[in-house]
Parts: sequence; C-alpha cells; structure tokens
Amino acid sequence: MRQSVSQSVSQSVMSANPIARAIEAMLEERAVVAGRLALLDDVIAKTRAVLGVPVDAPSATPTTPKPAAKMVERSRAPKGVETLTDDSVRRALRDRGPLSPGEFSSVFGLESTYRRKLALDDLIARGVVEVAGGTTNRRISLPVKEVP
Repeated sequence: MRQSVSQSVSQSVMSANPIARAIEAMLEERAVVAGRLALLDDVIAKTRAVLGVPVDAPSATPTTPKPAAKMVERSRAPKGVETLTDDSVRRALRDRGPLSPGEFSSVFGLESTYRRKLALDDLIARGVVEVAGGTTNRRISLPVKEVP
C-alpha cells in the first residue's frame, strides 16, 4: 500500500515538473528505440542466415572508421626562443624595446617571412603590437597605451 501511495505521489510530482516530464519522455523514447534496435538486430541475423553470410565476414560498407588524418607535429621552439603568446610578445617588447622584423623573427623562432607576417597580422588585429616605419626602418613595438 505504501509503495502505491509513494508511486502516485512521485507520479503527480513528475507530471507537475516540466523537467521531470521531459526525462520521462526521454525514457519512453529510449524504450522505443531499444525495441526497434532489437527488431533490427533480428532482421540482420535473419538476412545473414538467408544469404549465408557468416557473422564475422565484413559487410559491404566499412563499419570501422577511417584512420584520422596525420597531425603535423609542430616542433617545439629551440632553446632560448620564446613561444608566441600575447604576454611573451609584450614582455619581449618591454625588455628589448622596438624590434625590427628580423629581430622579432629570431626572438620567437619564426623561420619564414610568411609565418612572421601571419603572426604580426594577428597581433596587430588584436591590438597587441603596432608596426611603424618603412621597409628599411620598420619597427614592431607596443601600442602607445601599453608603453611602460
């Protein structure tokens, strides 16, 4: 008798709470999906039996995922070369002052002008650095608001 009272109380609480109703609906859907999965397994087994396909034979469609693409492993920065983060760029520019593009590349281990350009474009867009000057006297420095 107590179980039926507690069950009816819990059911009335569940019907009043929208989250509890959603959970109840998901459990019902799970039961339906489990039933459909059992039917599907039965159909697969019967089809294999009719066609004489052994259970361990690979199917026409691959069931194993393709191997992941090889990740290009980035080499770590050489000893004495800083990694390129906003804080490390700010620290380097505070310690060394404005840098030429070549000095900037050597401090952060950017071995190509393309990588340096991408890094600088990103840093400029975020307002971490400013670039001033022409081709021969170009300097990378902190924005005016961050100069110590």
